[in-house]
Amino acid sequence: MENFIGLRPLPLLPQGEDLNLVKHNYLLYDTIATPNLPSMIDFYQELANKSIKYKDEFTNFVENVKYLESKKILVDTSSLITDFEKLNPNLKNIKNLETDRSLINMELKLNSFDFKHLGDLIENQDFKTFNEFNNLHCQYYTYVLTLKNEKTFVAPLLDSSDLDERIIDTKKINVYNVILENLLIPSSSNAWEDIIDFRNQKEIKEANLLLRNWVNEIKSKDIKKGELEDKILHLQNEYNKSTKLSKLKSTNSFISVFIIETATLAENLVKLKFKDLAKQAINFNKRKADLIDSELNSKGREISYLVKTNEFLKK
Repeated sequence: MENFIGLRPLPLLPQGEDLNLVKHNYLLYDTIATPNLPSMIDFYQELANKSIKYKDEFTNFVENVKYLESKKILVDTSSLITDFEKLNPNLKNIKNLETDRSLINMELKLNSFDFKHLGDLIENQDFKTFNEFNNLHCQYYTYVLTLKNEKTFVAPLLDSSDLDERIIDTKKINVYNVILENLLIPSSSNAWEDIIDFRNQKEIKEANLLLRNWVNEIKSKDIKKGELEDKILHLQNEYNKSTKLSKLKSTNSFISVFIIETATLAENLVKLKFKDLAKQAINFNKRKADLIDSELNSKGREISYLVKTNEFLKK
C-alpha cells in the first residue's frame, strides 16, 4: 500500500484555524510533512514566552504541534530522507541534467534561508519571503521524496502548477485537490483523538483504500476539474440513495428476524421441530449475507470514504 505524504508548511504567525487545516489534510494523507519542524516549534515557544496578549493561544498551538509530532502525524520533511542513493529505479532514467540543476538551485536557495531571523520577518511584515521559501521547500521535497521511493505518493498542499510531470504524478495530485475541496474542514470541536480513532476504524480504512483505487483509475482519463466535481457529486448522490435503501432493508430484516422469526423459533423449540429450526438458521444467515452483499454493491461506494468522513465531521 502506498504511503501518502502531504507537504504543508506551518504559518509564520500561528492560529487555531491552521491546525484545523492540518486535520483536513490528515483525513486524506497518512503523514503531514512540514519544513524545519524543530525550528518552528522553538520559534512558536519563543513567541509564547514573549507575548502577553496571545500567550495562551501560542502555548496551546505549541502543545498541539508537539502532540502531533509525538503521534508522527506531523513530521519534519528532512527526517523522511535517510538515504539519497536509494532512488526509485523507474525514475532514474527520467532525471536529466536540467532537472538535476533545478534541484541543486532549489537546495542552494533553501540552505540560504536562516530560521534564526523569523522574528525579523514578522517585525518587517515580510510574509512574502517566508511564503516563497515554503513553496520552494515543498516543491523540492516533492521531487526528492518521489525519487526516493516509488511506494510513496507525495503531494505539496500548495500550488503544484510548476511541478515537472515527468517525475511528479500531477494528475493524481489534481484529483486529490478536488477531493479535498469536497471534504469538510474540521473545526476545533473535532478533537484530534476522535479523528485518529476514526481513521483507524476497519470500515474507514477499507473505504479509504477504495477511494485510492478509484483515484488511480480516474486520473488516467484526463477529466477536467468541472467534470470531476460533477462526477464526485453524482457518486455521492448514488451512494446516499444506496445506503438509504440498505438501511430500509436492514430495518425490515430486523423486524423479520427478531420479531416474527423469534416467535416461530419459540414455537418450534416447544414442539421440537428440528427441521424447521435448521431452516430458520439458514434464512437468518441468508438475510445477513444479503445485507453485506447490498453494501458491497452499493452504487457510488468508490467515494464512500468522502461521505462517511463528512458525516463524521458533522456530528
